[in-house]
Amino acid sequence: MDRGREMSGGFFMGLRDNVFRDSKLAKIRLITFMKKLINLTIFSICLWGAQFGFGQENVVKKLNQVTFQHLEFVDTPLADALTLIQQKSVELDPEKSGVNIVILNPDVRSRTVTLKLQNASLGDVLRYTTMLAGARFNTTRFAVTISGANQPEKLLEGDTHVIEDKMRKIILESVDFSETPLVDALAFLMSKSEQLDPSGGGGVNIVYLADRETFGKEKITLRLLNIPLFETLKYTTQIANHNFVVEPNAILITNNPAPAPTIN
Repeated sequence: MDRGREMSGGFFMGLRDNVFRDSKLAKIRLITFMKKLINLTIFSICLWGAQFGFGQENVVKKLNQVTFQHLEFVDTPLADALTLIQQKSVELDPEKSGVNIVILNPDVRSRTVTLKLQNASLGDVLRYTTMLAGARFNTTRFAVTISGANQPEKLLEGDTHVIEDKMRKIILESVDFSETPLVDALAFLMSKSEQLDPSGGGGVNIVYLADRETFGKEKITLRLLNIPLFETLKYTTQIANHNFVVEPNAILITNNPAPAPTIN
């Protein structure tokens, strides 16, 4: 009798142990399955996001890769300029998605922009367009946002040797300004740089960051023969009490007082 009870107890203990082991094994298998499912879900989300262009890095990539061969604004309201830039970003994007542009500060919408650029990246186009309107752009996961500029834009860091070398190789046979508005003189020099660029690279971009109150009022009288573009810009800006700054992809003209010319 006792032996029967012992055998019965052993049977049930063994059954309990087997059930416990099976339950533990099932739990381990369930955890392993859930981990695989989570990893697969994360991978699918990342793949889906990359496919549909989500992620801030994708916006930044488009700012660097989408290139405008030619762009020109003349007293264009910022809102209209940005609408055109957004439309063009879709047309020029190989993926045909472009970038979203959202104006967060309504005060900058009506500010006007006068700008001409050649062979400029979408990032440069947005940067100079917003700078001229006293605004600033930032990138987010899904869009480029436009807000008011609380402080002056920092200069772009990078190698400027290519553009400086180009400015010294472009030789102007003749320059003749007589009471010519600075904005017109700069437009002339940019056009000449495009025509005379020995590399065929479209010349140099010149961005006039003028104070709105003085825009177009500065007059230039200057006559030069057989002179590099670099020196021509230096003298032109000095006469207007301006300065020019070389960035990797453009020349910025500012109304900071220019240093007095050195006579050798």
